[in-house]
Amino acid sequence: MEPNQMIGGRYQIIRLIGKGGMASVYLAYDIILEREVAVKVMRFDLQDDPLIQQRFENEIRASAEVVHPNITQVYDYGEENGIQYLVTEYVAGTDLKRYEMRHRPLPLPKVVQIMSQILSGISVAHDHHIVHRDLKPQNILMDLDGNAKITDFGIARAQSSQGITQTDTAIGSVHYMSPEQVKGHMATNRSDLYALGIMLYELLAGQVPFEGETSVSVAVKHTTDPFPSVCQINQSVPQALENVIYQATAKNPADRYADAAEMQADLATSLNADRANEAPWVAAQPTIPMPTVSAQASHSKPLNEAVDQTDDVMAKSILAKPPRKKRFRWRLWGGVALIVTLLVGIVGYAAIYSTPAVVNVPDVANTTVSQARKKLSAANLKVGSIREVFSDQISQGRVIKSVPGAGREIDPRNRVNLVVSKGVEEVPFGNYLNQPYEAVAKQLQEKGYTVTFENVQSSQIMAGNILEQSLDPDVKVRPRGTHVHFIVAQPPILVPIVPIPAPQPPKSSADEAPKESNTASSSVAPPRGTTQPTSPPNANQGTAPTGGTNAPTTQ
Repeated sequence: MEPNQMIGGRYQIIRLIGKGGMASVYLAYDIILEREVAVKVMRFDLQDDPLIQQRFENEIRASAEVVHPNITQVYDYGEENGIQYLVTEYVAGTDLKRYEMRHRPLPLPKVVQIMSQILSGISVAHDHHIVHRDLKPQNILMDLDGNAKITDFGIARAQSSQGITQTDTAIGSVHYMSPEQVKGHMATNRSDLYALGIMLYELLAGQVPFEGETSVSVAVKHTTDPFPSVCQINQSVPQALENVIYQATAKNPADRYADAAEMQADLATSLNADRANEAPWVAAQPTIPMPTVSAQASHSKPLNEAVDQTDDVMAKSILAKPPRKKRFRWRLWGGVALIVTLLVGIVGYAAIYSTPAVVNVPDVANTTVSQARKKLSAANLKVGSIREVFSDQISQGRVIKSVPGAGREIDPRNRVNLVVSKGVEEVPFGNYLNQPYEAVAKQLQEKGYTVTFENVQSSQIMAGNILEQSLDPDVKVRPRGTHVHFIVAQPPILVPIVPIPAPQPPKSSADEAPKESNTASSSVAPPRGTTQPTSPPNANQGTAPTGGTNAPTTQ
C-alpha cells in the first residue's frame, strides 16, 4: 500500500503503522465521515489460502457484532483487487506491552483498572460466543487516556490453523497459551482467562512466568511446571491479588473461574483491606477413587506378610535350639508381637475404610449462608472463604454457587468456598453515540434493557448510527427493566429546487405602457384591450426632430 492510495472508494492511505504475522495495519482517512481509521490488510502470501480467507471473513462478521468501549470497533470490511481488508477505529496510543515498559512499575490500582477493562470487554465477546484465542499485551491497545481496548478479533482463529511450528506467528503467543491449547485441545472461554492470568502476572512482575530457548520448551512448561509466585518478585502484591492469578492459570480448566465476570468481580476486591490476610489459593484436590475388593486384598497383604515375618522369626528361634527358658520367652514375646501387629492392622483398616475417601459437594445454590453451612456440615464438609459478587439472577444474601461446584467429589478435609450475591449491580450506562443502532440495541436487550428508537434525518453521522441517547453515559442503572430511547440518524431527503419567476414591477399609469413596451428585454404582455404598436414612435424618421421636442411633424 502506498500513501494516498484509495481503498474501498473512501479510505485514503496515510502511512504504515504496524506489521504482524497475518496482516499489515495502515493509518487511513475516511473521506466520507472525515475521520482517521485503521485499515488492516492481509498479507499477500496468505491471500490465496481459502481456509484462512473464510475464517477471516467469518470472524470479522462475528466481531462486528460486538460493541463495547473496551473493544476496538469494526467499521467496515471487504475486498478490493483480491486484497482482504478490515477497517476499525484508530486508537492513538500504543499497545499494552510498550505501555507497561514505559510506565514500569505500574501502580497496583492501575493494574487492576486495566485488567478490569479487558475482562469487561472479553466478557461481552464471550457472550457472543467469540473466543479470542490470542490474548496478549501486543493485542491490547492503550489510548492516550490510559484506557484499554482489545483488538485482533478473528486473526487468532486464522493463526490457530498454522500451528505452533510457524515461529513467526506463534512464538509471540506461546507465552500466553493455555495447557489445553498446547495439548491440541479446543480453546474455550477459560483458555482466554488463562491468557489474562498470564498478562496480570506480567503487569505485576515485569516478565512472563515461563521462559525457554524454544517455543516448544515454553509450551511444555505451561503443562508441567508449577506457576511461580509473583509475590516473590514484587513484594507489594497482596496475596488476594496473587490468588486471582493462581485461579485464572490453574492447569485444569475446571478449576479456573467460570467466566470473565467472576474473575472481574474477584479482581475488583483484591486490594481491599478485609482480604489482606487471605490464604494462598489452592486448586481442588484430585478425585480419590473409592476402595474396591482388589484394593482391600492388596491392602491386607502387608498384614499377612507381617504375620509371616513373625512366624519366620519364631521358626528361626526354634531352630537355634536355645535353652528351654529362653525358647519360652521367645515364644511369649513372639505371640505378644503377633497380637499387637494384628490389632494395629485391624484398627488401621477400620480407620481407613470406615470413613469415605471422598464426599459429594451438596447443592447449596439459592440458599442462605446459614442454610448452606448446615447442608455442608451434614455432608461432613466445612465452609471456607465467602466471596460476594453482584448478580441479577440471585437475590442479595443468597448463595450463587459453591467452589468446588455441586456434585464434585472432594476430600472431606478440604473446605468449600461460597460465592454469595450482593444483589443487582448498578453500572454506568455508557456512551453509545455514533455507534450502529442495531448492534447496540441487540447488546442492551440481551442485558435486559428495554430499547426504543426514532429516526431523524441527519447528515452529521453515518445513517443507522445513534445520534442521541436518553440516558446520560455516567448515570448508574440496573440493566434489567431500564428503558432507553435512541435517536437514530437517517439520510436527509433531497428536494429538487424549482426556479421562481422574478416579481413584476407595479404599473403606476396608463401612459407608461408604451414606454414599457419599448423595452426590448420586456416580455410582459400588454394590458387586455390595448393595442401594442409594431414599431416604436418616430420609426419613419431618421433623426429626432430639432428643437428638443417630441412633437410629431405635420405632413
